[in-house]
Amino acid sequence: MSDTPTTVVAIRSRLSLPQLHWGLVLMFLLIGSLGFYIVYPLILILINSFNVATIADPPVYGLQAWRDAFNEPGIWQSLWNSIKIGVILQVIALPLGIFISWLLARTNIFFAAGFELFFWVSFMMPTIATTFGWMLLLDPNTGLVNT
Repeated sequence: MSDTPTTVVAIRSRLSLPQLHWGLVLMFLLIGSLGFYIVYPLILILINSFNVATIADPPVYGLQAWRDAFNEPGIWQSLWNSIKIGVILQVIALPLGIFISWLLARTNIFFAAGFELFFWVSFMMPTIATTFGWMLLLDPNTGLVNT
């Protein structure tokens, strides 16, 4: 007779519905919506890169735009320069970032909270806007710093 309650509990636990974890559901919804927010425009850009029609005409798809782009006289040098700059920046930035994060986490340096704030702000600022800002400041002819 003592076997019956445990057997009934075991059967009920197998038949019961799994408990819903709302944190996981919310996390998957947020990741899915963010993924859609990022991936959907990329897919549209990829699809429209094959559109060879002009703006007012109905879409006509082909490879002519890609052929024209890769037959442009400086494209391969531009791509190679972009790869070189990316690799050089990563070789410099990764060890420097690791060193600074180690300093902030493991030592008591002066103004550590301010440094951390500056790094978060620089991480969150859009790169293109920052680049244009520096270009406006440091332009040799019209920049505020170099005039």
